[in-house]
Amino acid sequence: MENNTFYKTLTLEERKELSDITKHIPPIKQAYPYWRKLLEVEKQEFNDILEKYSNIHSDDLDKLYEVENTNNKIFNSNKTSYNNIKKLYYNADYSINKDVLEKLELKLFYPILIPIINLFIDKFKKYQFNYMINKNCYLELINQIAEETLQIFIKTLILELNLEKKAGKLEGNTSEEGYNEFCKKLYEQKYLCELIDEYPVLFKLISDKIEGFTKLTTTILSSFKQDISELKKNMLISSDFNGKINNLTASLGDTHNGGFSVSIIELDNSDKIVFKPRDLNIDTKFNDFLSWINNQIDSDIYLKGAITINKGSYGWVEFIEHQTVNDSNQLHEFYNNLGAMLAVLYVLNATDFHYENLIAYQQYPVLIDLESLVHHSIGESDRLTESNSVNKAAEFLKYSVLSIGILPHRKISVNNQNFDISGINNTEDQVIPFKSEKIENHYTDNIKISKFYGKMRQASNAPYKNTEEFKIESFMYDITDGFKEVYTIFLNNKNIVKKELDKFKNVKVRKILRDTMNYSRLLNLSLHPDFLRNQIDRELLFLRLEKQEESNKTILKNEVQQMIVGDIPTFYSYTDKQDIYTYKEKLENGVFDVSGLDIINKKIDNLSFNDLKNQTHLIESMILEFLPKQNKKLNSIFKNIDERNVLEQVEKVANLILSSSLQHEYSDKELIWIGLNMYGINEEDWKFSVSDLSLYDGNTGISLFFAYLWKVTNNEKYKIAAYKAIKPILLIMEDLFKSEKLTIGAFEGISGPIYALHHLGKVFQDENLIDKCLYFTKQLDKYIDSDRIFDIVGGSSGALMVILNLYEDFKEKWIFTIAERLSNHIINNSIKTKKGIHWPRIGESSNPYIGFSHGVTGVLTSLSLYYYYKPQKNILDLIKSGIQFEDSFFSDKKYNWYSDHLSSYPIAWCHGSPGILLGRKLISENLKYPNIIQDSFLKSYNSIIHRENNSNYSLCHGELGLLDILCNLRDFFEVDYEINNIKENLFLSDIKEQYKNYGLMTGLSGLGYGLLRMYFPNMIPSVISLERPNLYKESK
Repeated sequence: MENNTFYKTLTLEERKELSDITKHIPPIKQAYPYWRKLLEVEKQEFNDILEKYSNIHSDDLDKLYEVENTNNKIFNSNKTSYNNIKKLYYNADYSINKDVLEKLELKLFYPILIPIINLFIDKFKKYQFNYMINKNCYLELINQIAEETLQIFIKTLILELNLEKKAGKLEGNTSEEGYNEFCKKLYEQKYLCELIDEYPVLFKLISDKIEGFTKLTTTILSSFKQDISELKKNMLISSDFNGKINNLTASLGDTHNGGFSVSIIELDNSDKIVFKPRDLNIDTKFNDFLSWINNQIDSDIYLKGAITINKGSYGWVEFIEHQTVNDSNQLHEFYNNLGAMLAVLYVLNATDFHYENLIAYQQYPVLIDLESLVHHSIGESDRLTESNSVNKAAEFLKYSVLSIGILPHRKISVNNQNFDISGINNTEDQVIPFKSEKIENHYTDNIKISKFYGKMRQASNAPYKNTEEFKIESFMYDITDGFKEVYTIFLNNKNIVKKELDKFKNVKVRKILRDTMNYSRLLNLSLHPDFLRNQIDRELLFLRLEKQEESNKTILKNEVQQMIVGDIPTFYSYTDKQDIYTYKEKLENGVFDVSGLDIINKKIDNLSFNDLKNQTHLIESMILEFLPKQNKKLNSIFKNIDERNVLEQVEKVANLILSSSLQHEYSDKELIWIGLNMYGINEEDWKFSVSDLSLYDGNTGISLFFAYLWKVTNNEKYKIAAYKAIKPILLIMEDLFKSEKLTIGAFEGISGPIYALHHLGKVFQDENLIDKCLYFTKQLDKYIDSDRIFDIVGGSSGALMVILNLYEDFKEKWIFTIAERLSNHIINNSIKTKKGIHWPRIGESSNPYIGFSHGVTGVLTSLSLYYYYKPQKNILDLIKSGIQFEDSFFSDKKYNWYSDHLSSYPIAWCHGSPGILLGRKLISENLKYPNIIQDSFLKSYNSIIHRENNSNYSLCHGELGLLDILCNLRDFFEVDYEINNIKENLFLSDIKEQYKNYGLMTGLSGLGYGLLRMYFPNMIPSVISLERPNLYKESK
């Protein structure tokens, strides 16, 4: 093996230290565009990221990517890896014990595993643990390391098999024989050398895995031998145990610190014990605190902890076996105890207590991972924005019970199913909202990796057996009663509680800086062969972390360093300090503005009956959010609505929204809401959050509803509400414009406030609001080039329609110049295919979206509006090509267009035939091509007529949105029958409890606005069409 082969396994920092290398081989020219595409950035941003990460310019990669030769300095910090790979390269050992071979033969591509396993066996046998472990344990360890090694190998081996097959090098009459022929090559030393030369990074990862697994297992066994007397004394194992270890299940969770992870020892007497490779001081302090609380409780509530022994760098924990309850009384006790535990976690400012961190042990919920107690985030600043109401709401939410992870957390998965991994929820049979990988066609030369939506298994947090009979709402008051009881103990004993928590000083706790899932998915992607030829490719992939969320330079660098060896990055702090650490060292001083204990003490000071009421309300709201339960308030409003009482009922909706605003000392000037809002621009992601600036579900849309309700009623109350709702947006916009990048779309972007201010300014005849609107429009111009979304909701197409509305009203040349820049940006980023034109979806592997909100229809609609003002043949051709592309998804049987990302034929404004018909109606008007809408209507209207009953009433994907679209089509087609049919049947189905959203497109404001639009269509503009302000009155 040449030194320049091993050079490819080095990181950028390691390569920079080799200053005496003179003969460099630059990457191929296509590498730079590939890397930028990988990170979804342009050239300058790519340079900025490299500069931040490693103090280099992209041109420096020419000198670092590959070399003709190098010296032995490359081995200074990599001797072990080099020696392991060198042994495989020159002296691979294919001889193997019969018992071990029987284990390996069951695995895919097993011949290549043999020399790898021999590396592990040679290292492990040096420790001579035969007297401690039996044969079964030994073979299971080999089975585990073989399986983990195969997971690293599998994608590359499948690729190589396919290459051999394509080249005609695999003999055999069947696919099984072809596979066996390839496995024969895996026995060849020559072929193994070829693989090492081609994929040196792969074998560096294999070496790291062998070293990490060996160190983990030998550390566990040595520690068990050393601590056995203490384990017996603390009743973690039987006092009379004198046998051997029957099984050691290593790497149960994520690996950290060079391959270490939680593991379980099972003895030959069936005792089990958990090994944790970290300081367990926080666990012992928590158990002591639980003991203190139990002594204060007068009821049957009991908080159980797991017996723990802390040994400093590692520790032992009682194995908690999942046991369901025996009867309904125990089930009520379980949720009463869980509510009490929730109060403890609330005061300790805990986070990340999802389903894997809680085990149901009969009527006791037992927490099994306490690393994330005393949590605090980087930049704990009290002043977040210029808006006092936003700051108050953000602070309240940040430190609320919602941040803990125990309560339900809604995410929409495949086919509109809820996905929830909270501590309270049973995960069994939930469809995972992202695709997993599975291997198909095992043991054949047709083997491949496919992607599918998998299902979750039942976890150990559920205290019951039969999920069909269980209803969490039946136990809601058990939870809140338990919460109130322990909260009240804290409230009545603030000084004593502080004294108890003083014992938590100088305790090491984990700091969770990112969602662990982001790390896991990147690590899995990094095992693709494309990233295993040169470490630089893999290292640059990990810089996606910077794109996902901007981070501290030192932290980013350390995150990547930990991921390079296959670990999930982990960071720590101490409860009374503001610095951040890795396992090995202090990383940086003063990263946190305050310490975790400072936050807890402030939290205890702020305990009050009002806070207890607010937190209890959040608990109830989150539980009820997932129920198909009637919303009695809304049903009483809407059940008997008609033309005579519509305004009275809409005002009831408005008053409900007003009464639901967060109450604080600034409520007389600003209004803000906390509710279930869309997260980002993906309509499938939702979270409880502070209402933001979006038109979709934020303050902007709520303000618009109040403005038009005032227009219809002349009730000054709603004018005041509109001003109060838009005030926080006006205050935070200035800060936003200091950002280098902003989304510019109409529903999730800065065009939303511009659209609303245009309307409010006209409705209220307020020149100050118009001035603000035009000022924000000028600021939008600088964000056009960085837009990568392009669609109506979050991108330049939505912005274009909003800007052209302004141009129509004000006829300012500078406004049209911005519109021109937007249209050019959209046109220049179109993608031509054989099917027609579409636009990219950044970061998405699925087909481009079609439809109005995120898809091609919306983009074409915006371009057609620009064409109306400035006809150009290239735009006309592009629109025709885009329609052709979308029509390739049309089904004559379904009378609808297929949405690939939903795997269905939806009927809504956002996706499917209604939104497409709306867009094509607007396109026909703008182009003066009536045949576009006529053809589309004739072939797809049946999908609307024959749709299934829809109990959703929202503008985005419900009946009110559909009704608005039909009103738009009224000028072209006879649709009055269907309009009247919807009106008559609109609220026959119950409105569900889910309306904890106060926004325009999916929430309460949308219900009110949709009704105003339904009964006063000439007064109320179509917001889903981004229509301009309507300024004339209408008879009631």
